[in-house]
Amino acid sequence: MRRTALAALILLSSFFQLSCQRKSELPVLFTVPAETLTDDSGRARSLSEFHQNAAVYAFIFTRCAGVCPTMMEAMKALASKVPADSSVRYVLISVDPVHDTPEVLRAYRQKHGVGDRWVFLTGTRELISKLSIEGFKLAAPKDGGGPNEPIVHSTKFVLVDRAGQIRAYYDSFDAEQIELLRENLVALAGE
Repeated sequence: MRRTALAALILLSSFFQLSCQRKSELPVLFTVPAETLTDDSGRARSLSEFHQNAAVYAFIFTRCAGVCPTMMEAMKALASKVPADSSVRYVLISVDPVHDTPEVLRAYRQKHGVGDRWVFLTGTRELISKLSIEGFKLAAPKDGGGPNEPIVHSTKFVLVDRAGQIRAYYDSFDAEQIELLRENLVALAGE
């Protein structure tokens, strides 16, 4: 009986150490600035509102026929594998604020059939560019791509913890990285 209890205690202790080690592997890289953008309902939203949840951020635009549809499908596939009761948000920021008005973002949300854990945001071109470069440390949205991608932007997914700290970046086109993102997202949501 003692041996069984001791073995169970050792096993439990090992599991606890491994789970703690996994979470601590993610460094704190940067803090998401508390900028205020406009959501798809026209409401002003500070990015700090999302700090009570783990979140995945991405920069996209609705009329993109290049990388954005693939990014959107990857994010939806990710979301489908995260438990519905997890404290998680999916935050998409448009790099085409002139076109992507709240009404356009709302139609995009409906087209993709995503729920209330998803947030679509827009703002001024200057603010989005500043946010991308200075806040998220990503490439600046820039005009001049091809016809399918008239605005060049980062295709990275950004993992943010419940304290609003950027913890990691993931290639949105790499299935292994998306799986690692899912694992880390669930772990951060549970912290």
